[in-house]
Amino acid sequence: ASGATNWNVIITSTQLNAGGNGLYTIISTATDNAGNIETTGTGSFIWDSIAPSVPVINPVSSPVYSASQIIAGTAESGSTINISGGSALASGIATGGNYSILVSLTENSVNNLSVTATDTAGNISSPATTSIFQDKISPTGSIVIDSGNEVTNDKEVSLTISASDSGSGVEKMRIGQNLVQVNTIDYNVSAEWEDFVTAKTFALVTDGDGEYIIY
Repeated sequence: ASGATNWNVIITSTQLNAGGNGLYTIISTATDNAGNIETTGTGSFIWDSIAPSVPVINPVSSPVYSASQIIAGTAESGSTINISGGSALASGIATGGNYSILVSLTENSVNNLSVTATDTAGNISSPATTSIFQDKISPTGSIVIDSGNEVTNDKEVSLTISASDSGSGVEKMRIGQNLVQVNTIDYNVSAEWEDFVTAKTFALVTDGDGEYIIY
């Protein structure tokens, strides 16, 4: 025999589905007009039509002030993780089955994030979802001291507190005291964060008469 020719054979998805997922080895042979048979080559490929499992998302914080958050969790090892729903698409690899991806958030909005895994065969998982509210809107508030009285002889004053926030709401407050100089001593007292309340008794730090500012 002499000469050469090119050929191709299409293996359909119906045939592959009938055989099932797994490793396939292809052996090609050539037979000439005289009946001589020659093995011309072999090749192999993996047929994978199974989508990865739904990724797992670790618990997230919400609301947040930061314009970006790390989304972490587990997924099929080696799969590509795509996260949509923020201000831009974010991607990464689940190395060893774990992923950790920085996601940019849309400011002052609820970011409904969708996380999918794509394996090396191109199969895409169903999405896992979570939501993060990004909030950069500062609350506003006011304090009324002793029902508006500007003078008192009591070291404890009553505070009426109001606050509002158009974003994530008001949860915490911190009440501080700033004293304009008394007996050449300046006082500045700041308390720890506490749960927001609309009424509170506040003990003044004082070394005598003077003007006190509560904030």
